[in-house]
Amino acid sequence: MADEKPVWRRSSHCDPLNCVELTFVGDSVWVRDSFDRDGQILAIRVKNWTHFLRHVRRLP
Repeated sequence: MADEKPVWRRSSHCDPLNCVELTFVGDSVWVRDSFDRDGQILAIRVKNWTHFLRHVRRLP
């Protein structure tokens, strides 16, 4: 299983110039730019990702 590649999911809230993809790896969520797939990846603990989503969903 160590050789399995992550399965990336694209955000449903993309526009023509901005979009992110994410995948779950262990206890982390990896986030990357959909248009720069070879660029850097932001790794966030699932607990913190959940907190972030709750906060964002409350914004107007």
